[in-house]
Amino acid sequence: MDTEKKATLDEQLRLRDQIDSGMIVISKDEFDTTEEALRSKLDDYAGLMYSWDAESKAFKERADAFKKKSDTYKKSIENLKDRYKYLATYYQQYELSGNIYRFLFSETESVEVDIEDKNLTIQDKTKFYDFITETTSYKWDKLAIKKALKTGSEMDVARIVKGLKLTVNPIPTGKKGKK
Repeated sequence: MDTEKKATLDEQLRLRDQIDSGMIVISKDEFDTTEEALRSKLDDYAGLMYSWDAESKAFKERADAFKKKSDTYKKSIENLKDRYKYLATYYQQYELSGNIYRFLFSETESVEVDIEDKNLTIQDKTKFYDFITETTSYKWDKLAIKKALKTGSEMDVARIVKGLKLTVNPIPTGKKGKK
């Protein structure tokens, strides 16, 4: 293995350790190199980004599958509990014992309201004022703020901040599009 390839491999392994620890920092000196070496490094970095992105998506898919499986188990548990609640009520037996576990049932009370919170009218709010809790939440409408700032409005609570977006795409290798 020649020295340049070994250095690139060492660099990739170092980057992998850094990304695994959640921190990756590349200094300007690390990019201080010849144009061809820079092109090669950019391709290596882009390849790593694509590889890590694929791994990230695979982990996300696995996490989604685990979440779905977890939800299925939770639903099964609820179904079993509902079945035992039904049996306990039907037979009026509020204690069921197995060899290891004992199921104990006790009556509970809860309130069901006929009108959903989102459907409360002014009349409902007036008539049942003592039984209603008012909650309010606020959130900035950033699109409206951006539009106002771009049209010249001055706000001392917001500003437009410019950033830099990076897009990494493969360079087409075919003759399509070239004239």
